[in-house]
Amino acid sequence: MDLASSRVWVDGAGEAMDLQYHGNYEIWGGDIDPAAVQIARENAEKAEVEEIVRFFSPMPEPFPERSLMDESSAIRPMENG
Repeated sequence: MDLASSRVWVDGAGEAMDLQYHGNYEIWGGDIDPAAVQIARENAEKAEVEEIVRFFSPMPEPFPERSLMDESSAIRPMENG
């Protein structure tokens, strides 16, 4: 890319930023992987949007405790109809 075309790109990007909506934003993002959420947080800080983006990582629900002898958790063969 030559200097003239890069200047056109910068001018166009500046114009687009001037025309963007300047209202109140509330953006939510999340992932089941806490490491992915941390990367997203860091990227939001780099983009200087951390004030308007909320992140979450849902806590997985624990499996219910079951006895090995509990009939409700037994594996049964399927019956042929």
